[in-house]
Amino acid sequence: MIVVEHGRAEHESATQVLLSTPGIDVNFQDENGTTALMLAASGGTVAMVKLILNAGGNPNMQDISGNTALCCARSIDVFEALLKGTGIKPDLPNKAGRTALSLAAEAGEIDYVNALLARDDVDPDVRDIYGRGPLSWVFGENGLRDAWKKEERKQVLRQLLRIPTVDPNAVDQYGLTPLLLANMSYHGNEYVEILLLRPDLDANRPRIGGGDSPLNTEKSVGSMHTVALLRARTAHGSVDSEVSDGSETRIAAEEGASPTDNSVFEYKRPQQRRRRSLSQGSGTSSASCEPNFNVIPVLGSGLQDMLRDELLGEHNILLREEQVYVDEWAESRASMCSSCSAIDLSSAFSARHTKYGGKVIADLGRVDETWKNKTCPLCRLFAAVHPPTRVEGGHKLASFSTKQSWLCHERMHRWHDFQSKLFVDTMLLAIVAADSTARSSDVRDVAKAVFSSGLIGRLGRNGPDQGSVTIPRLPTEISDWSAARGWITLCRENHSGECNPRKASTVPHFFLIECSKRQVIEQKQSQTGRPPPYVALSYVWGQLQGTQQPPQQQKQQESHGGIGDGIVEPAIEDAIRVTLELGYKYLWVDRYCIVQTGDDAVKQEQLRHMHLIYANAEVTLIAAAGKDSSAGLPGAPGRPRNQQPGAMIQGHALVRIPPDPSLHISSRSTWATRGWTYQEGLLARRRIFFSDHEMSYECRHMLCREAIRLPRGLEQRISGYKPRFMEPFWMYRPYKLPGMDSNQTGVGLFDLLAVYTKRKLSLPSDTLNGMLGIFSLLAQHKTRPIYHICGVPILRLTGRRQSRSQRREQEPTAAGDSHGTEIAAAESLGGFLDGLCWQLEEPAHRRSGFPSWSWTGWQGAVARLKRRNAIEQSNGFAIDVSIIPDGQGDAIALPWSRCYDQLRMVDDSCPDIRSGQQHVLEITASAVSVRFRRGDYDGQLNKWIGTVCAGHGVWQGEFFLTSKDVPVSSLLREPWRGIVLGNSKSRIDGDFYDTTVVVIQERKNERQRGSMQDHTYCERVGLLHLEPCTLKTSMLDQQTWRLT
Repeated sequence: MIVVEHGRAEHESATQVLLSTPGIDVNFQDENGTTALMLAASGGTVAMVKLILNAGGNPNMQDISGNTALCCARSIDVFEALLKGTGIKPDLPNKAGRTALSLAAEAGEIDYVNALLARDDVDPDVRDIYGRGPLSWVFGENGLRDAWKKEERKQVLRQLLRIPTVDPNAVDQYGLTPLLLANMSYHGNEYVEILLLRPDLDANRPRIGGGDSPLNTEKSVGSMHTVALLRARTAHGSVDSEVSDGSETRIAAEEGASPTDNSVFEYKRPQQRRRRSLSQGSGTSSASCEPNFNVIPVLGSGLQDMLRDELLGEHNILLREEQVYVDEWAESRASMCSSCSAIDLSSAFSARHTKYGGKVIADLGRVDETWKNKTCPLCRLFAAVHPPTRVEGGHKLASFSTKQSWLCHERMHRWHDFQSKLFVDTMLLAIVAADSTARSSDVRDVAKAVFSSGLIGRLGRNGPDQGSVTIPRLPTEISDWSAARGWITLCRENHSGECNPRKASTVPHFFLIECSKRQVIEQKQSQTGRPPPYVALSYVWGQLQGTQQPPQQQKQQESHGGIGDGIVEPAIEDAIRVTLELGYKYLWVDRYCIVQTGDDAVKQEQLRHMHLIYANAEVTLIAAAGKDSSAGLPGAPGRPRNQQPGAMIQGHALVRIPPDPSLHISSRSTWATRGWTYQEGLLARRRIFFSDHEMSYECRHMLCREAIRLPRGLEQRISGYKPRFMEPFWMYRPYKLPGMDSNQTGVGLFDLLAVYTKRKLSLPSDTLNGMLGIFSLLAQHKTRPIYHICGVPILRLTGRRQSRSQRREQEPTAAGDSHGTEIAAAESLGGFLDGLCWQLEEPAHRRSGFPSWSWTGWQGAVARLKRRNAIEQSNGFAIDVSIIPDGQGDAIALPWSRCYDQLRMVDDSCPDIRSGQQHVLEITASAVSVRFRRGDYDGQLNKWIGTVCAGHGVWQGEFFLTSKDVPVSSLLREPWRGIVLGNSKSRIDGDFYDTTVVVIQERKNERQRGSMQDHTYCERVGLLHLEPCTLKTSMLDQQTWRLT
């Protein structure tokens, strides 16, 4: 395949030799479905193509996007050679329904078009999944932006229009006809003139749903030439457009009309390379037949304000009837109160605006819980969505645009995706605090508040199938799981490797529940190395009740036990049912698939591979409802959820749209407060959340809700956008390796720890276990792995001085290169000292079972790491660190270089350093004496300040107290010992250094006698930063401590 990909004549003989090799598969396809014939068509010679065809090459084979070799042809000679291939099907559609003729028409390739139209087996008017034929594709996705290949396109247009079966009035799913697309194109009048040659062209046909006619579109664009052509054809505009004043001519006035298309763009085509294939030359990727929606046009000078006015302008939406719901709900007009009767709901839902903080419709007074008992159905709906906080100033009813307040959030780049498509806005109603409408600076808080409380919407949709959001009536139990299956399928087929990794690493001691048999079975390594497709469950453990029993642990090579028909936790029972509904066979649940008692070594190994368990799962079900597993998965079979409040009022079927899942779960769900669930949600590549109200989905590229459905095409297109659609409503940030910052230093891990350490754990002994999956993932980074010891990361901060030869020798070395290993160990020791500089947000009590030098040894929340400069051993300072595994008093302290080698071992042959959680540090370094006081420091009041005196110098800096167990009086009264970790470049003056000191206190009861000397055992008290500091090692004594 490599030989045929390059168009060199000297490769033709090599191609012939290869094709004559016995047993060669001429139709072999790689992972993208590409064949040798496709490569030869796109990059080889005509002779190569003929050789492959004569050797049995199949011209009808399709790649993963459905493209054939015909779609890849780089020249007309290659194209014609393929057309002569035995059994070729030139009209074979790809996955988007596009044929070679459709692609050739879009690319403006008149020779290709003529060759295809000369055949009897080519349909000149075939439609794709968007409802478009070759005639419409002459104008690209949304009209042509420049004059590129204009004359060729005009020839293609004439050729297609000569065929009587080609419909010049064909309407695609966006309501666009060839004439409307021509209107939207650069030099559109020239294309319109050709289209008007067809006598059956309907020059008056507007967009679907009463949108602008071609004449009105041209008026708004300002092309008088085209207007004259259309008027000569007796085209007429709508009355609304003719009578509107000049300031309104650029604003759509009816349902289905988006703002004026392309009227304010000056598009600059990127530098064109030689066209290699129809699928590439037409602006679509060879790996995907979907149009490219990511190109953002360049705005001409002075046009950005005009664009904003057009996109964000006010107009009326023609509301669709909701006849389907009339039989379900009786009209509730009779029981409405006078205040609600005065509210014009039709106007509220049809008056489209884009005020991010909402537009006030009515003053409601103070809405509270008592409104739920009123007879007025609209009052009861208001009560269902009013903010839960106490508001003394009352409430107002406001309307919000789904485009602005839900999808785009004032991001103009996001609005671009709607500017030339038939996407009808949908207005929603919400209750806002009366005083919030007067503070324009708080509009983001207002929008967030209404989506946190819930909104009121009309059931159904305002536009065509793919042209607006849909608000469905949520069933109490989900009977149709096609939406959830569709989300997973869309991700699997369209998203990048962040959602679909190419390889799945092996997980040791891996067990799965076979749902249909309710058995827990060990999964042996398959030939492919991948586990069978499975679903994972993330939930809050509940108490085992009644006959609930975890399976008895057997030998790890045998069946792991069975769930049987006894009572299991509701969340697990529901997860089994949902797994089967989604079409999967296996489920992973920690209670049944991780060793709970007995073999602790196996359990620790399983916990270290938690990142693989959730990353390998096809989807993770998240039980976010209730306090624990007893709440199950609301909406699952047999687990009804509360019915949405709703009513038929003034002819509108209204329903409460639940609070946004991410806001509801993060603020009110117990699941979001538990320690174990943190890494589970973070590591999962696809997640389906089951909240109290609805089911929702989030992967690393897509966000979907059950209660507000986006068109499938838009769901597909939102992936990869920056900034993202629905930005405030994602549970997780754009995917990157958890804990790894942009510079790959590992500092980002402290951002994760800041969140994790605020969560709750039932067992304090799980403090480190709950993060082992993330630590293991960081340790597997290909170029800059971040290892840890007892949870303290070995960082890779920049700024540590290093010679060029040292940097070269630090790269991965051969096993026998001891000098290179020493360099790597020395650098890693500096990284470990950087990691020891963690701080707590507030002083905390000790946590037993973990060392004081690690954050795991304290019951407080870890602070985000502010310091960025690396610690160095300058001014003569030197430090030596050894480790006593698990604090064994009689054990030999392992030197740092040996410990670091164990951390880098790929296998688990030396697990002591990696798996231990109570290591003792033996540190030999310079010692200082520190005194403390309270005072103002660096502009902040009442801070702890540490002072060090040595020689003739005095230095001071801020002290960050770790221990809450130390009496304040003793801190102020006594001198304290400190271990000098080293220096870092001063943040105040780059010519000086800051010195970092770990302040310690001796554990008097643990002074033990070794074979050679006494060992002083100490605990950390806090961290001191002397800024700036000129301490030198000659001023201080060297001492050795054992830090527990």
